[in-house]
Amino acid sequence: MKISLIATASLVTLLSVGACNKQYDVKVEESQTNGVPGSGNGAGVGFNWKGSAPMSAKIDGKPWLAEQIKVADAAGLYYNVLGQTDDVIISVSIPANAKAGQVFAMPAPSGASLVIPAVVTMGASGSLKVTMNTATTLEGYFYSTLKSTPGIPGSPDTTIKVSEGYFKVNK
Repeated sequence: MKISLIATASLVTLLSVGACNKQYDVKVEESQTNGVPGSGNGAGVGFNWKGSAPMSAKIDGKPWLAEQIKVADAAGLYYNVLGQTDDVIISVSIPANAKAGQVFAMPAPSGASLVIPAVVTMGASGSLKVTMNTATTLEGYFYSTLKSTPGIPGSPDTTIKVSEGYFKVNK
């Protein structure tokens, strides 16, 4: 089943921004601040993996690489990076004022969601590390435990782990 990126982007953006209403970051350990922006290499404890642009991750341990990408500016507060294959959409929300080296907690102030056939999930826990946020480029690493969104008809109760997430996109 092919999911339309445009049709789903609005739902994911609304869910992501709704979950991200505070701006604070988690304590950054010294070992998490030594990444090389643009290299595709994670840095330090918790972010020690390589990724593939424009967006890649492991979904329940299975490799995933976005075939399409969309970056949306959510009212100047957040950037929503949406990666899509034929049947999976991963969305990551990044505070617009994030600085390289900052690590953010999920589900707030950053966030993640996953849409697969019959299941819409939202991040219950996880982290996002920004390695580059310039006028033209956004790059970072993420991982999250996602749980099905309550109240969506037909969506089964499920938990999905997204690990080794990476994105490098043009704004």
